[in-house]
Amino acid sequence: VSYALTITEMMNFVVRMLSEMETNAVSVERVMEYTNLDPERHGILLCLHQMSGPWIPRSTFT
Repeated sequence: VSYALTITEMMNFVVRMLSEMETNAVSVERVMEYTNLDPERHGILLCLHQMSGPWIPRSTFT
């Protein structure tokens, strides 16, 4: 009986460690994906820059 409990505990530990390892691998994949994304431009600045007309003063954005 004690061997059965020991094997069950060991299997539980292995499953827990594999699950934690997979979680950590996914975290690294997400970081790599986010570092390769192009930065977003500010929507309002882009919108104002593309508009034209006498009601909008001309400005430069840097």
